[in-house]
Amino acid sequence: MLRKSGRLILCVSLGLCAAGCPKGHVDYGLGEKAENLQDYDAALNYYQKAVKSAPHNATFRIRLNQARFEAGEMHVKRGVEMRKRGNSMALSLNSRRPSQPTPRALSLNRN
Repeated sequence: MLRKSGRLILCVSLGLCAAGCPKGHVDYGLGEKAENLQDYDAALNYYQKAVKSAPHNATFRIRLNQARFEAGEMHVKRGVEMRKRGNSMALSLNSRRPSQPTPRALSLNRN
């Protein structure tokens, strides 16, 4: 009898823990850490995963858009610096990084 009640308590507590954790919270936290390290490409990827798991979470969407902006700005700054140095090889590698389409670009492709 004691084993059965112990298993029941364990199952209920695990269920409550799982229900209490919002979807995408882990990816959101990793995105915040990456953003604090100024690794905006990684932050963008983590925020995209968070939004995918909880598409109606406004906080996740806002941070995704901020990371997208920061990543774009970082790549533009790097490109300008490389062009000033005359580093055309690195410039071409930086521009080959796959970009994320904006929501507006996605909606234009559907029409």
